Amino acid sequence: FHPKIDYDKRKKSTLTRWNIRPLIEVTQSKENKLTTPLLAGFFEGDGGFKEGLAVHKRSKQGFQICPTLNFSQKEKSLLENIQFYLENYLNIKTYKKIYEKNKIHELRIVQTDSVKRFIEIFIPYLIGNKYKQAQLLYKLILWKENGGLSTKYGFLKAMKIADQISILKKSSTPRKYD
Repeated sequence: FHPKIDYDKRKKSTLTRWNIRPLIEVTQSKENKLTTPLLAGFFEGDGGFKEGLAVHKRSKQGFQICPTLNFSQKEKSLLENIQFYLENYLNIKTYKKIYEKNKIHELRIVQTDSVKRFIEIFIPYLIGNKYKQAQLLYKLILWKENGGLSTKYGFLKAMKIADQISILKKSSTPRKYD
């Protein structure tokens, strides 16, 4: 799975499986040892997707979708390096504050455009359930962008996709839509 791209008309700035290698080589320096494949492996182990589907009375449809990515780690400095890499090398906006709960730090990507860009860049490196979750979350984002959430039917379809993501996360808590 990868985003649909017209390969004859694509812009040079479009990052795909085929033209991301130069980006990795440029960013691999003595000061910053992070690379996109390394970060994808870290995300596989200590990262996660949240589909963020909720009732929202102030929105036009009465509900909203807020896809989120998170990296969790005990070492805050590692998350700061990841944050720097994502923002400065890959142009992915992260939430400025790194949260701490029970001595575990969490870095979040909350803007829909940044979540979409993360998936487009990292999906070639993801495997297993994270790969499937990325596919579904990307589908959910495209559904939102194309106006699929403007009806109650659209919201029900989005809930179905969100439930599939939850099942892949092996979530034991049932989802509530009250």
